[in-house]
Amino acid sequence: MAAISADGPLAGVDGTYAHWFATHGWSAVAVRPDFYVYGAVGGALEPLALAQDLLRALGGGTAATSSPATADL
Repeated sequence: MAAISADGPLAGVDGTYAHWFATHGWSAVAVRPDFYVYGAVGGALEPLALAQDLLRALGGGTAATSSPATADL
C-alpha cells in the first residue's frame, strides 16, 4: 500500500494500517498530526472529494456542502 504525506512516501512496517484500510474498505484517510481522523473514503474518485471537503473546511473554498464519509473508527 502506498501512502503519501507532506514529508514523502510512508510505509506501514507491521501491516496495521493495511489491515485497518482493508477492514473498512477505505482507499484514503485524512489524519491530523495528532492522529485525529478527519474522514475516510473508499473508491477511486472519493479521495479527491475528501481532499476538496477538507480544503473547504480549512477555508480554502466555499463552505462544505457534505460531510466526509466517516465510519466507526
